[in-house]
Amino acid sequence: MRRFPFFFVALMGVFLTLAAPLHALEVRQTLWGFDGRAVPGRISPLSVLLANPGNKPFEGELVLKQQGGLGAHSGAPYVLPVFLGPQSERWVQFYAFVNAGEEFELSWGRGAKDRYKLDYGTTAPPARVLLADPGNPFGVGAAMKTFPDNLFPTTVAATDGLDAVVLDYVPRWEAARRDAFLDWVKRGGIVMLLPGTGGEFPVFSGPLEVLNITGESANVGAGTVLRHKATRREASEKLLVDRGFPAPELKTGKDQVVIYNFEQTVFERLARLTRPDIRWWLINSLTVLYVLVVGPLHYRWSQRVDYRLSIAGLVGGVLLFGTAFAVIGRRGYGESQTVHSIAIARALGDGRCDVTQWVSAFATAGDIYTLTHHAPANLYAAVSPEPINGKILNGKDGAFLADIPLFSSRQFLHRAVLTGDDTRVTVEQWETVIGETVTDEPAKLKAIALRVNAQFPKETLELSIRHGDRFYRLKREGDLLVLADGEGQSFESFLPPQRINEASSGTVVTTFRAGSGATVSTRAELTPELIALAPLLHVRALGGRDYFQQQIKRPPLPPDRLELYVFTYSPESFRLQAEGFNNQNGCVLYVQDVSKP
Repeated sequence: MRRFPFFFVALMGVFLTLAAPLHALEVRQTLWGFDGRAVPGRISPLSVLLANPGNKPFEGELVLKQQGGLGAHSGAPYVLPVFLGPQSERWVQFYAFVNAGEEFELSWGRGAKDRYKLDYGTTAPPARVLLADPGNPFGVGAAMKTFPDNLFPTTVAATDGLDAVVLDYVPRWEAARRDAFLDWVKRGGIVMLLPGTGGEFPVFSGPLEVLNITGESANVGAGTVLRHKATRREASEKLLVDRGFPAPELKTGKDQVVIYNFEQTVFERLARLTRPDIRWWLINSLTVLYVLVVGPLHYRWSQRVDYRLSIAGLVGGVLLFGTAFAVIGRRGYGESQTVHSIAIARALGDGRCDVTQWVSAFATAGDIYTLTHHAPANLYAAVSPEPINGKILNGKDGAFLADIPLFSSRQFLHRAVLTGDDTRVTVEQWETVIGETVTDEPAKLKAIALRVNAQFPKETLELSIRHGDRFYRLKREGDLLVLADGEGQSFESFLPPQRINEASSGTVVTTFRAGSGATVSTRAELTPELIALAPLLHVRALGGRDYFQQQIKRPPLPPDRLELYVFTYSPESFRLQAEGFNNQNGCVLYVQDVSKP
């Protein structure tokens, strides 16, 4: 009898041990973007410091879901495989698409304690931060917000929320982060170098040697490297402003807003290109026949036969017509699995491009498809107000596992570094003229001649350039791109509101197809449909300007630079890699930085 209390206590201990959660994790810290804020309409990094306080290792999936209404989620969840040893902690990183007014939930199990709610904080323009070594206990603070260098993304596709970096040391990065940082600079990032603790500017090696400039400033691709003699304590955004680099602004559109949700607008347009070719004349004829059969014909027949046979005939007729309606309404007539896409590709050099791609995949067979691209790292986002059955695995060899029902399409956003056409040009002529009536009017282009290389796109749908804040149409003459109009246009003339409205609604190109329900499949049919989307890509590449609800406003280009826009067909390297999707069509807007020699 004396052993009973001990046995009872031991039994309760075993029960409590078995009942305790085996996958207990703690979220110690979260960081959106680079300064704690996310840029709306972009994929932002979400860094999470996880801790495993238990005595057993955790191995499972960390799931990030965007919250929808009534406790549901919207879009597809982001999934990250995680292993965390006992009594340890580590940083993990998601790459999630953020819009305004959204909340997210992080989960790693089914219990109430296995969930963590978070939001994106406040929306903001691309950040300007001071890069910091978290392992340096002697690092001093500054007026600027700091960002730990160990959290810098491993792909430039996740750096849309970063505008400028202040740096006074050489980060100890592995190859992936180093290359992502260099790609970010080449894409247009600003780096300001400060003297380190020894009073000397940092000296970089390997691929980052291009940051070792000798003067006060130098161009690296579309980016800029500056040197400034100031201490870390003195580092502030004012240093960048004083050097002629005002900060980007996040503005809310007012008068001319045409597009409130860019992704949904583009996805709707792309989805129209892959509608099943339903024979409405057959459905209408079948409907009339059904009414006659179950109505007057069945009534007259039922007067001559036994009532049981009459009921059986009616049920059989309803089933027969129901099956016919289902088959005719659900299937197409000769459609194939098709992918339509549009993209913006910012040149990084040597044919490498930082690509933002909007994709619509139409399936004729319902299945869970593995959608991916040939890239070192893929970032995906299924932007939808409705929940999507599937999951997103972002990062190295990333993929989107998506459920696509029979004869329907799935739209999603893709970000990656892909190999594309080489849009580099050589400046043969560059002449400007100053306005005669207004002394402070910026210089206008008088003449331009850009020589293309052998890998330049052979077929181009539109050619234009931006100089300062004026836009000029180009034409190709042999191997030269020259001005098609000498005066250039303001942004409002180059892309008037009516043209943006027509591009977003599709009122111009779809009138000849109204009510046809036809699937666009050939290049001849596709070209006018996708060319009509070019204005939307131009506005998106410019941060939204006055036509988006959320706009990222940047200063005009400096007078010694211009941006070349090449709108053409997407190369084979941009193709979606998924079983059964052999028919693919797409267009891309290349953005190439050009410096005056």
